[in-house]
Amino acid sequence: MDGLDPMKRRLALGGLLGAVALAFWFGRPDPQMPTVTRTMTAPARPAELVSARAAPRTFEPAEPATASVPVMAAGSADSSIDGPRHPHPSEPTRLRIYRENNLIGSLNRAMDLGRYQELRWLNARYNDEFPEDEHQLQQAYNLIADCQEELSDERQARAREFWKQHRSSQLRRFVRRHCRL
Repeated sequence: MDGLDPMKRRLALGGLLGAVALAFWFGRPDPQMPTVTRTMTAPARPAELVSARAAPRTFEPAEPATASVPVMAAGSADSSIDGPRHPHPSEPTRLRIYRENNLIGSLNRAMDLGRYQELRWLNARYNDEFPEDEHQLQQAYNLIADCQEELSDERQARAREFWKQHRSSQLRRFVRRHCRL
């Protein structure tokens, strides 16, 4: 600031004082706002999250909707103002999709935790209940279980072949990750 003329020096000093005044004005707490004290205690964790080696669990679907809650009719004439309504009836097709989604969730949980025996058992159950397997999930889960058990050149070659052939598989990236392609 030594090389500045007096006018520029005054402007710089005024700008600096203005910035300090704004910081003070907007940075102070509002006296009408209640103060919140924060404690640094960790929240309690559910027992199933404490250990990744907890006993394997499978998740079964919840009970279907009861007859006491009516089903919402199609169209805008029916309203939920009168109380809760189910958006659709519990048909066998919907219950089957619900069971499949829960089973896939259990398969993904076993895969994430590295429990290849549970993954194989759940995959066999998935094969029994849903033999059509239009997305090649069962083959991918078997490859992942094999790679988690023991990674060998033969298993990596099978996984690489799956990875090349099944470009639209939902589990393609997990085959790549667990088989280290």
